Amino acid sequence: MELYNLVSDGIKVSKIGYRVKTDKGNVYDIHTKREIIDVKVSGDIYGELSAGANIFRSDGELSPVELREKEDKERNLTVETLFSLIGSSLPEFNCDVLYGKKLLGAIRKYNDLNRRYYVKKLVKSILEDDFHLYELFGVRRTGKTVSMYHIMDGLMRNGVDLKDMCYLSLKGNNSVSSDELADIVDVIANKEGIKYIFIDEITYISDNIDFLKSYGDSVDGSTIIMSGTNSSVFLTPNIDSLYDRSAIQRTTRIPFKEFNYLYPNATILDYIRAGGVLRKEYNYNKEYEEDYNYNLKESKDSDVDAYITSSIYKNILNGLERSDAFSWMTPPLYKLYISGNKEFIRTVLIKMAQRNSMDIVYAVLEKEFVSSDIGSMLDLYVKDSTKLDENGIQNRELVKLGKRSKDMKKVLGEMLSDELSIMETPKGADINMESVLSSMKDYLRKINCLYSNSYLLETGGSKVPEIITVEYFSPVLVRYGLACKLVGMLKDRRKEFCDRLLEEAEKKGIADLDATLLYNSVDDMINDALSGVEGELCEEIIRTDLNSVRPESVGKFRSDTSGMEIDILYKNDIVEVKKADHVYADQARWLLDLYFLEDERYKNKRRVLLSNMSEEKVVCWSKRNALKSLKESKEKRGIKVSKSILDELESDDKRLDIKQEVYCLNISKYLLNAYDEEVKGRLAQEKK
Repeated sequence: MELYNLVSDGIKVSKIGYRVKTDKGNVYDIHTKREIIDVKVSGDIYGELSAGANIFRSDGELSPVELREKEDKERNLTVETLFSLIGSSLPEFNCDVLYGKKLLGAIRKYNDLNRRYYVKKLVKSILEDDFHLYELFGVRRTGKTVSMYHIMDGLMRNGVDLKDMCYLSLKGNNSVSSDELADIVDVIANKEGIKYIFIDEITYISDNIDFLKSYGDSVDGSTIIMSGTNSSVFLTPNIDSLYDRSAIQRTTRIPFKEFNYLYPNATILDYIRAGGVLRKEYNYNKEYEEDYNYNLKESKDSDVDAYITSSIYKNILNGLERSDAFSWMTPPLYKLYISGNKEFIRTVLIKMAQRNSMDIVYAVLEKEFVSSDIGSMLDLYVKDSTKLDENGIQNRELVKLGKRSKDMKKVLGEMLSDELSIMETPKGADINMESVLSSMKDYLRKINCLYSNSYLLETGGSKVPEIITVEYFSPVLVRYGLACKLVGMLKDRRKEFCDRLLEEAEKKGIADLDATLLYNSVDDMINDALSGVEGELCEEIIRTDLNSVRPESVGKFRSDTSGMEIDILYKNDIVEVKKADHVYADQARWLLDLYFLEDERYKNKRRVLLSNMSEEKVVCWSKRNALKSLKESKEKRGIKVSKSILDELESDDKRLDIKQEVYCLNISKYLLNAYDEEVKGRLAQEKK
C-alpha cells in the first residue's frame, strides 16, 4: 500500500490518499479527507494526482513518490481490502461495502430466518439471466435488506462463488452522487469482474440511477440487485431510462399467509397487532409480541404517526427533492413543496390516513351502539312508541336514530373534526385542496401505500349484486394504529360524546332518555371498540387477501329490509366473523336466519362461524336456539331485551326450530387454507 499527499498546482494540500494495487494487478488512487494515523509518513511526499480529481481512479500511469511498508516489498491488496477501503476510508462517500469473509458473516446471520415468498422466484430469475437489473422497493420493515442476503444465500446454494458477489449499503444523507456511485460500480463490475452486485438503500443517492441503463442493456455483464425505501428514485427511470430493462419487486404489502410463514406461530390477531410489518427476528415469540404490539394499551399514540412520517412522508419528501420526477408526476404536491410547506404535506398525509381509518371506527361503534343498553332502549322506544304523525306513521327520525345511528356518526364527525378535517391550502401555494388530495392519493397508489379492493355486495331479492370498491392504507399498521388512536380520543372525551348524543336525541323529540344509562352504554361501547376494530380488520383481511389472488372471489351480504348483515360470502360458505375465544348460538343468529333457509341461492350453502377458538367443531343450532342465547346474554349483562326479540322467540313458527349445521372454525386456519386453495387454483389455471 502506498500513501501520498495530494497536490494542487504544486501546492501541498491536507488530503491524504491511498494507492492500491489489487491481486488482479489493477491500480487505484483513493483519496480522503480523513487523516491516516496508523501509517508513518516521513519526508516530503508529493504525487501527481490533483486535489479536485474524482474519488478514485484506475490509472496505472500515475507515479507518485512511493512509500513502502517494508523496504523493497510492495504490498498487493485483495479485492476485499479494496472494497473495505472504499466503504470505511471515504467519509464523504458514506457507503458500507461488504465482500469476502465479512459478507459471508452477514449472510449467515440471517440464514435461519424464513424467506419472503418472492426470494425463490428472484434467485431463479437471476440465475437464468432474465434481467441484469432487479429492484426491490417498499416502505420500512418489509424485509428488503434481509431478502438481499437471502438472495445471496440462494445464489451460493446454486453454485455461485462468494467471490462473485459484493454488497454496498448507502447511508441516509443523500451525500452520494450518481457519478460517484457509477465509478464505484464500474470498478466492482468492470475492473474487478464481480458478477453480482447488491446495492442496498440505493434511493439515498443524491440524484438519479440513470447510469444503470448500460448494465440493463448488457448481455453478459454484471447483474445489479437494488433495494430502496424511497420509491421515487425508481418511478421515473422505470418509465424512461430503465423501462423494460429491470425486474421490479414491490415489498410493502405482506399478506397474512406470508406473515404466518415468516412467523410460524402467528395468528391473524398477531398480524393485526404487529401492523403487518416485520419486526425483530422472523421467528415469532412472546418477546416479539410484547415489544411490538400496536394495541392501544401497549403502544404510544406517537408510534403510528412516527411510522407514517418515516416510511411514507419521507418517501414523498425524497421524491419532491428530485424535481425532475415530481414536477411533472404530481404538480400540486411539488408546488406545495417549493412554497415551503413541507409540514403541511405531512399534516395532509396523516389526516388522510386518519379519515381512511375512521370508517372502521364508525362501523364498530354503530354495531356496539345498536346492541348496547341505550341502543336497545331506543329500539324499544321506536317499536313501542304511540307517537305517530298525522298520517299514523311512526316518527322516521326516531327509526333512523334507533336503527341507523346516523346521529351518532354526526356527533363523532363533529367531535373529531380537528383530527379528520383537511386544512385550507396555506398561503403562498396557488393550488386547491382537491388537486392536492388527488395528487397525494395518486402517488400513494404508485408506491403501494394505498391499494384498492373490490367485492360483491349482495342485498337479497332480485337485485343484481353491486361491486363495491374501497381503498385502504398499507401496511395494516396505518389503519389499525390510527383506529386505535381515534378510539383513545373518544375514551378521553366520552362525556362530551354523551352530552352531544343527548342533544341530538332531544332535537328528535326524545326528551326522556336516561342520561345515566346513556353514559354507561357509551362507556361499554368504547371499552369494547378496540376489540371491535380488530374484528372488522379480520373481515377486511380475509376479503383483501383472497381477492388479491382471485379478484372479487369474496363478497358480503347486507339486507335492504331487515338490517341483517353477513360478513363474508365465499364460494359455498356464508361466514360470520367473531373475534371471540368461545362460540355461542347467538353469534350465529344471522347465519340461521329464515331468509337463508328458504332462498334457493343460499339454503344449501355451508354456515361458517369463525372465531379465535382453537378447537374446531360442527354444531346443530336452530334460529330459536340463537334467539334464546341472545336473550340470555342480554339479561346476564343487565340489558333490556327488545320486544321484537321476545315476540320472535315466543312465536309458534315451526321453522324457528329447524336445526342447521354450523361449522365453528378458527379464523386464522380458515384464511390460510382458503388462500392455499386459491393459489393452487390460479396456478392450475395458468398451466392451461
